[in-house]
Amino acid sequence: MSMSTTDDEVSALMAEAKSLIGGTEDGAIVALCEKVLKLLVAIGLVLLNVAINPMSVGVHFDNRDGLGIKAEWVHELASKIVRFGFRWSACTDAICIEEDDLKSISTFTVKLQSRSSKLGRQASNDILYGSLACSHLNQWLVAALRSAECTEKGNVHRWSNVG
Repeated sequence: MSMSTTDDEVSALMAEAKSLIGGTEDGAIVALCEKVLKLLVAIGLVLLNVAINPMSVGVHFDNRDGLGIKAEWVHELASKIVRFGFRWSACTDAICIEEDDLKSISTFTVKLQSRSSKLGRQASNDILYGSLACSHLNQWLVAALRSAECTEKGNVHRWSNVG
């Protein structure tokens, strides 16, 4: 791809994103996110189709306006996965960014995880990225890998013993 084509593509994507920002249509935020991702790919700031170990991915502190994740939501998703099955393609919309020098993502994640025995535990130094999308799915994988508590049919188990 020549530089002028890239410049033209970037300009077109920026114009589309700008029009979406001003719009009030339902779903505009999803469309905007897709345009921004395409823009970042066009200028080389995004890697696509990268497999990252779940233990290396924390929860970004801006996820869900700073709420992050809730153990209840992690386990609701996990129950559906256990009942209906898991497919790796569910992870294709995951979005994460690199940890900063202040270890803000790690600090936020460890604090979230300390609030519930139903969340897995990650070592702060192992967290290299923070999730912005698919955070609950990733944190379920962490909970399963760390054999966190879960409640199934009213009984408390560990994820490694459910099935």
